[in-house]
Amino acid sequence: MAGAFHSPTWYRFTDDYSSSMTYSFIDQKQETYSYDSGDGTFEYKITTPWRAIGSLGTTYRVGDVVGFVNADIEHLDYTNANYNGTAFNSSPEEQKWTNEVNGQIQKRLGSATNLRLGTEVGYKNLRLRAGYSWERTAFNADDFYNNKVSFGIGFREDNFFMDLGFRVAQYSEGYNPYVVLDRELDPLAVIDTKRTRMALTLGFKF
Repeated sequence: MAGAFHSPTWYRFTDDYSSSMTYSFIDQKQETYSYDSGDGTFEYKITTPWRAIGSLGTTYRVGDVVGFVNADIEHLDYTNANYNGTAFNSSPEEQKWTNEVNGQIQKRLGSATNLRLGTEVGYKNLRLRAGYSWERTAFNADDFYNNKVSFGIGFREDNFFMDLGFRVAQYSEGYNPYVVLDRELDPLAVIDTKRTRMALTLGFKF
């Protein structure tokens, strides 16, 4: 049995940016206009939410078969995240933008409880593994969950080992290709993704 507490992480960012736009249209003759914002620098701070983790596991042996089972549960509240754009610029415009961003964090984000399970069984030189994770998205209006299943097989010798692992991830997420002034009319696309990965590891001990 174990527990862990991860403190918030404090980031400081410096963004260097520039933008330009050129457009053409025909109105009796072709007209071309361009705009360049020039170079700019923007500094801000972001604080990530804390998280608490509880873990419970056990090992066992039945004859030549040995193994373990472990379960982790994690809780975090995304509304504890914070954006600070006034750390280096205290203008009224920046204060207004900072309040708006943090207001959206409180409105759109929520808390999440994530679950991870894992087990390994060993018989002589053979190893079998399996795992599962269930994670909720950060947005409180979404009923989307990320599901990941993994399994693998391994072989051990005194001077050689081999591991073959697979992971299947299935999740849904929302995507806004652009935003409009009325955020209730933002075009939201729901993207369902299924991804499979395989990894093979070979090792030699000298």
